[in-house]
Amino acid sequence: MIRRNEHPQKQLFGFSRPIKDLLVFSEDKPVHVFCKTLDAMILEANDLQAIYIANSSRNEIIGKNFKDFIPSEIEKSMWLNDNQAIKSNTIKLFIENAIGTPFLSLKTQVRDSNNHIIGIAGLSFNLTQVALPEIINVINQLSLTTALPSFPLMPPSTISFCNLPLSEREKECVQYISKGMSAKEIGRIMDISYRTAEAHIAKIKFKLNCQTRSQIIDKISQPC
Repeated sequence: MIRRNEHPQKQLFGFSRPIKDLLVFSEDKPVHVFCKTLDAMILEANDLQAIYIANSSRNEIIGKNFKDFIPSEIEKSMWLNDNQAIKSNTIKLFIENAIGTPFLSLKTQVRDSNNHIIGIAGLSFNLTQVALPEIINVINQLSLTTALPSFPLMPPSTISFCNLPLSEREKECVQYISKGMSAKEIGRIMDISYRTAEAHIAKIKFKLNCQTRSQIIDKISQPC
């Protein structure tokens, strides 16, 4: 059963520690920490997250809604990932477009003391500012390596297209897929319609024998 707008006095996290511990852990690390309800109301966040989304402090954004700070098309795209994490009993990892910047995000369910799902918590890394070894180091410090699914921890700049049967236009589309952009966002950047962007994505999945975007990123991350 999923409850909305319930104040979480007690919470269980896929990260195996309370959100307060994650906030303390993040104080000297390049990681964004957030916790929100199923309706996207912010329950907790560290200062790095608050500065990025609102140029403010964590105390100023707690109790407000993520939708107040993020463009609707990006918020909807991120909610699709949130929904996957909510439905999963494991930590989910995504590469997302957050206000024009690629982030690597780890997300998990938030459950109350009665084991009801009441929200989502996450850790995110700005891929334009944080190097892969540093991201892996933080993940290792949290002992999350074994909890993560098989997924390439690879910044978009390291994509390899060797031996892949993609056209130049499809390769360009893949670059934006790796940044977590939606078909609408890809269409706008590539100056094509939403439907044409969807067609490119469908052809890429077919050519690479993939069912999901995560599989596409995994495929293009393989060494030559």
